[in-house]
Amino acid sequence: MAQRMDAFEEKMDELLMLLRSYQSPPSAPVDDLLLLSCSTIGESVINEDCSESYTCLGSSVVKQESIRCKSDEVCKVMNGIKSCYLQQCSITASGGVSLFDGTRGSIDTEGTYELVKLCSDSLVADFFRVLVVFQTCKGRGQNCITMVYVFFNKYVITVTSQQETWVNGIHVSLPRSLKNEIDIHVAGDSVVIEKKSVLHVSYNFSHDVTITVGEAVASHVCGACGRLNANGELMLKSHSSEDLINSMAEEE
Repeated sequence: MAQRMDAFEEKMDELLMLLRSYQSPPSAPVDDLLLLSCSTIGESVINEDCSESYTCLGSSVVKQESIRCKSDEVCKVMNGIKSCYLQQCSITASGGVSLFDGTRGSIDTEGTYELVKLCSDSLVADFFRVLVVFQTCKGRGQNCITMVYVFFNKYVITVTSQQETWVNGIHVSLPRSLKNEIDIHVAGDSVVIEKKSVLHVSYNFSHDVTITVGEAVASHVCGACGRLNANGELMLKSHSSEDLINSMAEEE
């Protein structure tokens, strides 16, 4: 990973140096900058904040374009490549957490944690809330995610570590489609809870949870998945069992 990062940074520095060192003639198109060298046709790199891309067109021509990540994307490096990637919040079985912006942290204390919630009065019809229970796993002798709760308007969906699923307290078989384009199904080793273009929650047999939100609601969410406190620590709030029961009652 470190080697890929070094290679990316070297390529970025090379292209930026060439851009700064060459002044295009007045007749040259604004988005086609003639450079002194261009190694691989189709090769592309993106600058630090994902606001510009540089693509090799061949014959020493590099195309410079202005770009912008969508509201449900984040600018980051994955597998050594800088780009705009779909925002994901994930929590591993052992409590490792990755926020929507790629910041990483961890939780160590047992409890029920609110990961994400739609916090906009103008989007009440699309309301959702995701909580996970982090406690000792049977037979493993360590903490892990043992339960996932997903709240929608009129629905509370519960999935256990054995992938048993309940809707409003009633055990259901999968796949299961509910009103308002809410779908629950199995994909590989994961139970997936999805509301089209709004929320996607995946909980696998390894006890990992992954959450993505749609572009239309991405800027209207709150909860631990998108926040750090002043000290750079994850803002994970533990809820008591009484709080959870009260929450369920409020949503029904």
